[in-house]
This record gives sequence, structure tokens and C-alpha cells, in this order.
Amino acid sequence: MPRFLLSRFRLSAAIATLVVVVDLGSKQLIQQYLHGAINAGGLLSLVPATNSGFSFNAMSGHTLVMVLLAITALLFCVRLSTRVQSKIATMALALIIGGGLSNLLDRAFHAGHVSDFIGVSTWFVCNVADIAISLGMVLLLVPFCTGRKVLH
Repeated sequence: MPRFLLSRFRLSAAIATLVVVVDLGSKQLIQQYLHGAINAGGLLSLVPATNSGFSFNAMSGHTLVMVLLAITALLFCVRLSTRVQSKIATMALALIIGGGLSNLLDRAFHAGHVSDFIGVSTWFVCNVADIAISLGMVLLLVPFCTGRKVLH
């Protein structure tokens, strides 16, 4: 394996692992110690909740379909990560992979449900994995918007 691919793989693995550890660890702490909502000031609050669907509870109750879609998306991202040239795109895909994997693991541990706890006003409740996925999606736009070549 060429040296630059190995360093990109290590970077991706480190970022994805960090997302999984922080997400699952924070969910465990919230489940163990938070038994009601806490206003964190402004728009943010800590609100323990579960979600059996995707974003905004879409496809709630269709766990098998969601798991298959999530696995397909993760495999696509892993494959894509072997072809990117941009370090930003590498990091973006690692955030998406880490967040997706963490939510899949959480779903496996909790009978098809994902734990959420970061309340944003009255709009939605999310978790660290959701934030990593969203940030990764935004970062993926950077190379495209700057006109840089993204894929080999």
C-alpha cells in the first residue's frame, strides 16, 4: 500500500474511532445520569430521548430497511474514501463513517432505537454521531465548492 494511502487510512480510522467512542460514551453517560431535561442556555438543552427512525424520526418502525440502507451507505462511504484525493474529503468521510457506525451500534444495543440527547430549541434532538454526519456532509462540499479534484 502506498505511504500516502496508509496515512489517509490511519487518519480516517482515528477520526471514525474517536466519533464512535465519544458518541457511545456520551450516550452511556446521559442514560446513566440524566433523568430529565436540562436547559443549557439559549437554544441548547440536554433532553434524553430515543428515536426509532432516521432524522426527524423518518421511517420510524422500519428498522430492518433502515439498517440495510445505513450499511449500504457506510459501504459506499468506505469505498469512496479509498478514492478521494483531498484531506478534507478524507476527514469528512471519516466523520460520516464514524457517525453512521456509531448509530448502527447504538441501534443494535437498544432494540432498533438510537439515543438522542442534544436538544436544539424545539426543532430536534440529536446526538454526537448525528453532528459528525452533518459536519462530514458539509465538509464534503468544500472541495466541490473550491473546484478541487476530489476523486482519483
